[in-house]
Amino acid sequence: MAKSKSFLILIAATLVSLANVSDGFSATIAQEFRLSPRLLLFQWGPGGVARPQRIKDNLAWIESKREFYDGAFLYLTQTTFQVMKNRPFSYDTAAKELAPLANLTMSTFKYHMIQVDNDLDSCLPDVFDDWSIIIQNWANVAKACKDFNLVGVAYDNEEYNYGFTNFPDNCRYKNKTLQEYCDQFHLRGKQIMQAMVAQYPEIAILTAHGPYLSEAKGPSDNYVYRIPTYHELTGPFFAGFLDGKGNSELVIDGGETGYMLRTVGQFDTNYTWRKTGIASDDTNCYFIPAALRPIWRSDVSVDFGTYDSDNYNGNPLMTPAIWQTTIARALHRCDHLVWTYLEKIYMLDSNTNEDWAQATRLGKAAGLIGRINPTITAPLPALSKIKSFSCGTMAGMIYYTLPKSCFVSIKYYDLQGKSVCSFVNSYKGVGNYSLKLPSALSRNVYIQEFRAGEFVKKERLVVAK
Repeated sequence: MAKSKSFLILIAATLVSLANVSDGFSATIAQEFRLSPRLLLFQWGPGGVARPQRIKDNLAWIESKREFYDGAFLYLTQTTFQVMKNRPFSYDTAAKELAPLANLTMSTFKYHMIQVDNDLDSCLPDVFDDWSIIIQNWANVAKACKDFNLVGVAYDNEEYNYGFTNFPDNCRYKNKTLQEYCDQFHLRGKQIMQAMVAQYPEIAILTAHGPYLSEAKGPSDNYVYRIPTYHELTGPFFAGFLDGKGNSELVIDGGETGYMLRTVGQFDTNYTWRKTGIASDDTNCYFIPAALRPIWRSDVSVDFGTYDSDNYNGNPLMTPAIWQTTIARALHRCDHLVWTYLEKIYMLDSNTNEDWAQATRLGKAAGLIGRINPTITAPLPALSKIKSFSCGTMAGMIYYTLPKSCFVSIKYYDLQGKSVCSFVNSYKGVGNYSLKLPSALSRNVYIQEFRAGEFVKKERLVVAK
């Protein structure tokens, strides 16, 4: 009976994953990445890390596993630990390490991010000192992402040997206040983001530990991991990334806090706090400026990391069965992705333990079932607080928000890029709008294109009527 259930889950998820097919639809890798929740591999042991050559050598095996990983955090020996150093890092260095992926045809395992870590060997310059070299380093790695058709950067911002976000202990200028350091960290994050966007519009930047690390307020339980007395400046740095993005980039709170989550309720509580609670007026977070609070929910992607060995919060150590349900619940609740940090198990070639591989596949399949369309999880903002465009669908309705008057169109295409119907095609004023999906959409998978002025959003829509 268990085998039959597993088979049915995989078949159902395969039908869902048909929505990922984009034959004939002109989409960039960044746009494709956002059409469906993705499962990304952060491999750290025991058999080695996800280097480009290893991916090339084992691509056929990885892609033979239906409903398996969609991509990986790429560890580059001369890049990963060099970007966040105060010495020049060249584009050519990253390009040389990424060369095995050049002209490599990847069908399913193709949504990759370059892993960037904090410098373990020496201190970063204080944010009030010259950061021009570091900012240029980020620009160079962004260009490499674009040229090698990668999704973006996975910034593992955990601080091991030196906590440069620790105020005031590791701040050079003791006469400066917390607010002054918040503002300067925000500026450095914004400058880095703007430098990356200049090289690669549409880039995604994932920060493993999101801004929650700096905010002491939140759920009374222990399901949002926080060390506010040690990482006071992690949040301001992240807020700077958000402030520096344009309309097309993706800023991701990677949610390493997900390591200790197991139940549906834990994932829901964690997600809701990071998505809406932290930026609310009630919280009045010290590092989220008033201008960013109304756009936080729409512009921050709240996602989850999971860990194969962890027992935070009194949880038992991971087993394949727990792994399966954890991945399913994380994928069901995330905005765009779940990443798995592996120290105990290995998932990159035929040496992979089949029990863990099967648990991963079944967990992914179960997580994707039932979460077809984007959902709106909180009331739309009051008109006076509308700061950004947004669009979503739920229960046969489409909702969109306009911060300014503009021409709006909503169109639907099949997966071959053929136009199916136009829904809205007129000038609209500022406000919140809701209307039923067009009756011309029969049971099928579509690409929904929402345009408002220069703002464009394309996403997958499954009609199940």
